[in-house]
This record gives sequence, C-alpha cells and structure tokens, in this order.
Amino acid sequence: MFSSNRNLTVNQWILVFILLFIPVVNVVFLLVWALSKEEHPSIKNFSRAVIKLNLILFGILIAILIGTGGCMSLFDDEALVSGGINPLLPLGTSSVESKIEFRNIVHRTQMGITTISGETTNMDNEDHSYSLTVTFYDKDKNIVGTGLGVVDNIGPGQTKTFEAISQDNLKAAASVKVDVDSILY
Repeated sequence: MFSSNRNLTVNQWILVFILLFIPVVNVVFLLVWALSKEEHPSIKNFSRAVIKLNLILFGILIAILIGTGGCMSLFDDEALVSGGINPLLPLGTSSVESKIEFRNIVHRTQMGITTISGETTNMDNEDHSYSLTVTFYDKDKNIVGTGLGVVDNIGPGQTKTFEAISQDNLKAAASVKVDVDSILY
C-alpha cells in the first residue's frame, strides 16, 4: 500500500535500536519485580539503576544525534558522500526563464535529505527574488524527484550560488533541470 525507496541511515538505525531497547529493559525489570515475592532493598536499587540506565541511554542518543549533525550516512555512491560532483548529472546544464540562468548543478545526500547546489545569474535589468524547482529525471526522462529552493535579492548581472532541498531518492537520476517557480519581485 505505502512504499518508500529511502533506506535508513546510521543515525536512524541507532534511534530505532535505542527506542526498541529501552522498552525491552523496562519489561524485563517489571517481570523481575512482579515475580519477586517480597520487596527487597536490592529491587528498589535495581529499579533506580534501570531508570538511570534509561536516562543515560536517552542522553547518549540525543548527544549522538546532535553531535553528528548529519555527518553519518550510508550510501553506495562515493561521489554523493563526499559532496563531490555526481557523474550522472551533466555539468553546465542550464535553464533560462524570465532572464534567469542556472548552471553547475550538483547534489549530495546526507541523512535522507538531498541538498542541490548550483549557480544562478540574473540576466535582467532589475533585482529579483524567486523560488526555484529542481527536477530530476531518469534515463527514460521520467521524473524521479524534485527539490525546492529560494534565491533572495539577486541584482542585475549578478551571479549567486543557490541551494535547494529534496527528500526524494535520487539514485536513478540521469539528468537535472532547474526552473524558476515564481518570481517574488
């Protein structure tokens, strides 16, 4: 019914493991407590230890997620991991719309989020701010994903770098096209 082509990253697997591990520890503790005939001080100490363990594990999980900041991920394509140029996407691809030009488009994926970067030039006589749509196609020219971004206050003749974001699985991407979605001014 619902399917997704995205794979879990290392951080997501760690989160799943810890979220599954904490309830298992709690169930074991509750079984030990329920099966004991008397309440010994050692059981009270054990309950405190389990609570402390859960807090420590939760703290470690938060520290890992904050500390890595998206640095840990698993991918087959080394060009995507290093943030280098993806050889599947032709360089110098440009789209001209409303006198806006795009070129040198690359993308890299970390933590299931793809960041698309490139250069845009305003070939008009006025300042512009605009939203853009990045569309990825497979070898048969079918759309495999899209990304969205915004360029703010680019002057006449000025070239700026832009970034767009996508959560789509772009491993099958063979080409890319960037279009102005809407001109804000």
